[in-house]
Amino acid sequence: RIVTGKRDIESYFNSKCMCEIPAVAKKRTSNAANAMLKLSPSLSGFSETIRVLKQRVHLHLNRKNTKIVGITSAVAGEGKTTVAYNLAKTLSGGDGRVLLIDMDLHNRSIQNILNRKHEVSDAGITDVVTGKIGIDDVINSVSDTFDVLFAGEENIKFKKNRFQPFFDYL
Repeated sequence: RIVTGKRDIESYFNSKCMCEIPAVAKKRTSNAANAMLKLSPSLSGFSETIRVLKQRVHLHLNRKNTKIVGITSAVAGEGKTTVAYNLAKTLSGGDGRVLLIDMDLHNRSIQNILNRKHEVSDAGITDVVTGKIGIDDVINSVSDTFDVLFAGEENIKFKKNRFQPFFDYL
């Protein structure tokens, strides 16, 4: 089946769609990559959608007593990194703490974008899984309430049983 919108998600998966993110035409350059991490008036439709998504996710997390949100897609370039980063950043503005984990073990988008702005280690969860470094040594603080765990430098395949102990710890 091909999913093209909210109705398809709700009918095919018998699940409620939290939010539709509008398409934003923006050429990706090194400057655009840095700018995409900032909600701005020039992206007001996108910014408003992220705020709506934040409210819905926050309500859902509280109602379901869960702590994990996943952003996924089978197609590259659809905005997973942009949505994940901006959602995490807006959720971190509240009382709690947010840890954004980049599980794109092949592309490492968040790692690449943040390393343009900050001098941080490229080590991440793959380095922890392979035993090179401890989990607490690879969490990068963006602010007092927002941390990022990069994918890492090691090229490994995802196997749930290897990663599960670290997800449980986090």
